[in-house]
Amino acid sequence: MTESPSDFYSRRPEKYDSKYGYPDDVSERLVNLADLFASKVEKGKILDAGCGTGRETHYFSRKGFDVIGIDVAEKAIELARKRKEGSYKVMNFRDLKFNNRSFSGVWCVAAIFFMEKKEMKNSLKEFERVLKPKGLLHVSFKEGEGKRVKEKRGSKINEYLVSESEAKKMIEDAGFEIIKKSTTENSQEKKFMNFIARKAK
Repeated sequence: MTESPSDFYSRRPEKYDSKYGYPDDVSERLVNLADLFASKVEKGKILDAGCGTGRETHYFSRKGFDVIGIDVAEKAIELARKRKEGSYKVMNFRDLKFNNRSFSGVWCVAAIFFMEKKEMKNSLKEFERVLKPKGLLHVSFKEGEGKRVKEKRGSKINEYLVSESEAKKMIEDAGFEIIKKSTTENSQEKKFMNFIARKAK
């Protein structure tokens, strides 16, 4: 039986945090992506959507940005507040509790593909809503078709895979202009498709 993202990532967050970048380390792959995003986004507020235990929220905070990290996993947020720089809230990014045009950038890595396609589309529209005009989005999908079950730390969670053309269409339909796409992969994971897009209006 699969778990919800909230339950899956609330299970032993200390172990996850120790493995994936605590206190200051971010993997080289993510450093390159984060630095590119930081070089293009205007100074101001960044929303880290699906922040987990605060890895990139902490990273962007150290680079001088005002960052809010949100996640549905309450235990992960509790740990982030104790260990990382930045501000943290328990929140689902399908229904963001922020005003329109609140952020200069939205960073969403390794999170949106835990949703079915309809929910992905809704989330992208929410990102567009809370971004300022010409605001910047970084979002990553996993490439493939259909649904797969990921097993980790004795738990299971559903991941929803999309093609490159599907990802592009969802981003553009939500009101963004794609300015860069890259791919990253490792032996354990499907290929990640990373998009940087700017709010079109």
